[in-house]
Parts: sequence; structure tokens; C-alpha cells
Amino acid sequence: MDNAILIPGLNATASGVTDATKHAVRGFVGKYATRTVNFLQLNINGTQKKCAELSDILNENNIHVACFQGTRLNSKLHFNVKGYTTIKKDRVSGAGGGFAFLVKTPEIKYIEILPTSNTSSSTEAQAINILLPNHTITLVNVHHPDNSPMDTNILQDLASTSADTKMILGDFNARSPSWGCKILDSKGDQLEDLADDLNLTILNTAENTYVSKTNSPASVLGISDISYASANNVHWKVLDATISDQFPVLTTLPIVQEPTTQEKRSWNFRKANWNGFTQELENLCSDLPKHNDAEKLLHLLTSCIQKAAKHHITRGKRRNNWIPFWKDHNIKDLIQERDSIGQELQRNNSEELKRNFIEVSHRVEELILESKTEKWAELCSKLDLRKGTSHHWNLLKVLNSSYISMPKNLSQT
Repeated sequence: MDNAILIPGLNATASGVTDATKHAVRGFVGKYATRTVNFLQLNINGTQKKCAELSDILNENNIHVACFQGTRLNSKLHFNVKGYTTIKKDRVSGAGGGFAFLVKTPEIKYIEILPTSNTSSSTEAQAINILLPNHTITLVNVHHPDNSPMDTNILQDLASTSADTKMILGDFNARSPSWGCKILDSKGDQLEDLADDLNLTILNTAENTYVSKTNSPASVLGISDISYASANNVHWKVLDATISDQFPVLTTLPIVQEPTTQEKRSWNFRKANWNGFTQELENLCSDLPKHNDAEKLLHLLTSCIQKAAKHHITRGKRRNNWIPFWKDHNIKDLIQERDSIGQELQRNNSEELKRNFIEVSHRVEELILESKTEKWAELCSKLDLRKGTSHHWNLLKVLNSSYISMPKNLSQT
């Protein structure tokens, strides 16, 4: 079978800031380090009313790559989450369907994989290669929406790479005792054969990933496959959030690799007091003991540089405590109530619980929308058209997710 086609992503060399990338000073580390990569998968069943809560879930779980099915997007509907690059593939005909990757850039580099053939089938799939230092991951995002046989050739084509780790995540609508279902259907049989052919193992632990708002019982629809060699240390978890009728699934993959130079800017060099930095560094270095061991000397020198930098170079902005503007106590309590009802539905599929679940879910969406409307009205009330145009131009760029420069003569626009 021919290999899939690799298409470089636009972010492959992006720095994430308008300035050129500046390598930050790092502390002394050992020869190897372990980093974790967090993947989220979810049939989101429409994105337009869920982006605000979804952004919160991504930030709370430090998601690096998210795979979504059932996005229900088209060329006129966009799917933008701050801090992530969207790679979407919409259903060409018919309502619903579609899927998308959200990749945390510039932290994660990727290359998009295109299939070598354009065969038409009910099996929808997209794939990317994730490029980590000394480790590559082929990630395939799959949605098979109906009872027709799966086109496993598409999945084999997209996964036919030389990556160190291969992962296939998605909603297959397939059933097998291997992931907790009571029966084995034809698609479940196909999926098990595909896993054997690609040397993959299924991570599911028989925990339900789907809760029905109608009469269907809770079941397992979201399936996670990963290479045998990478499966031992993987952590797989179904999250409680009931943002959709399917639960988000978190897969955490630890990867041992050599430490690399940090590319994210950690110091604001424009506001540095270089005279003070130089003087303090000279004083610190003059007190260093003599060493014949170059490794220990490097460790001491690095500590001196970091100590002087903390006193004389402003740290770059970091925002690890981000809280969504809409998440006041009322909405937070309501989300917890909705998630609690969703968990209870797995154990007791009663009509009363279903009605409560639907009502609370709608109320969450309404409150988030009301909060966003109030925030927008507050922003508009503070705009002063008598002031300079740069603030308004920057606001337009944010609203349009655009990075174009302000024209010298605004009349040109």
C-alpha cells in the first residue's frame, strides 16, 4: 500500500509571537527527561454553542492535541479556540458530520497527512504527524457514523508511516466485548482486525463513553488505539464533563527524550537592565570555586546567569491561572450539576433523569451565552472613537483571528 502524503503544517516553524524566537535560559538537567503529551477525543455533536466551555476543558487538562468528531461545520462556520491551531475537515454533503484537530501551537509541531486516494465511503478520517524531539506520533482522527461496514483501507493508508507511535482515536459506532460491549458486531470485528494489522492495542477499560438522552442505554462509542510499544505507561481516563452526549476521553502519553533548548520566550529582553545584569553576573562569577569538571562548572554558571536575570530582566508574560470570564459561581455550580446527572444516567437510565439532564444542559448554554453577551456589551460601551485607531484595529484583528498589519492610511480599507 502506498504511503500517505505528508503536507507541512503552517505552524511547523512558527514561533507563536511577532518577534523572532529567542532561546530562553534553562536550568541544568540530566541527559534524559520525560514529558507527557495529552490527547483529548470527543464526538462534540456541534461546536457553535460549546467553544467557551470547551476552551475551559482544554486548559484545565493541559491538552496538547484534541480530536473532535461531529463538529457540524462548513466553509462559513469557523472553529477557533485561543492557543490552538484548527485543522478541520467538513462533510461535503449532508448535514452534521465533520471533524477537526485542535493543536496547541507553537508548543506542538505537526505535519498534515493526506490520503493517497479519494475513495468515497462512510468512514471519515484525517491524520497528522506530531513532531517531537527524537519522537514522532501519527495521530488518526476517525468518525464512522452509520451501520455500513468500515473502510479500513483509509485508516491503514493514513497510518502507514514510520512514526515511533501510532494512535487511532474516534467514534467508530462499533461494538465488541474487548471494550466492554455485550455483543460483537461486524464493525467491532473489523476494528479488532485493524488493530492486529497495525500492531495496536485498545486502551478502553469498559467504561461508558456515551450517555443517551433518549431510550438507548449508555455504551462505549469512543475508542482509543495505540501502538503496543507505547501502551505500557499510557494513562487513559474518561472525563466527567457532559458537554456532549459523549464524554471527553483523555489519553496521556509519557515520552522519554533528550532535553532540548526551550523555544518559548521566557524573558522580556526589551526591558532588561543590561548594565545591572552584567555587573551582578561578574560579581557572582568572581566568587565561583575553581573546578576541573566542565559539567559542574556549567551547572554553576547557569545558576549565576539565572540569578542575575531574575533581578534585572523582566519575565515574559505567563498565564497559567486563566479563568474564563463566564465562569462565575452560578454557572460553575450548574455545570457540576449537569455532569453529576450525566454520571448518574450511566447507572440509572430513567426518564426523569433524562429530562433533568436536557434541561440543565440547555440552561448551561443559555447562561454562557448571556455572559458572553454582557461581556460584549461592556466592551462596546468602553470604546472611544475619539481616541487613536490602533486599539480598534487590534480588536478587529482579534475578532477576525487575523494577523495582518494596520495600513498606514486607514482610508485604503
